[in-house]
Amino acid sequence: MPLRDLRARYGKTSGSAREAINWAIRAELPGGAETLDALELFHKIVLRVGPFEADGRTPTVAQVAHDRISAVANAMEAEIRRRYGMPPP
Repeated sequence: MPLRDLRARYGKTSGSAREAINWAIRAELPGGAETLDALELFHKIVLRVGPFEADGRTPTVAQVAHDRISAVANAMEAEIRRRYGMPPP
């Protein structure tokens, strides 16, 4: 059970697969903690300012940054899933 192995490695016994993967990203991948922190920050900014400029079509700078950081976080998640033999989401 790959998820069980992941939880055992970090001493966590409960929580979702997403939480376990985030623990591993923060602990095992260079820049993982910073990436997840930035993703959370830009998510909050986008919620506050909205995803689009006044014209309703052009994405805000915050939305573009969130999308780019999200792509990095998704690649990190894929690496953790590969390391632990977990299927893709």
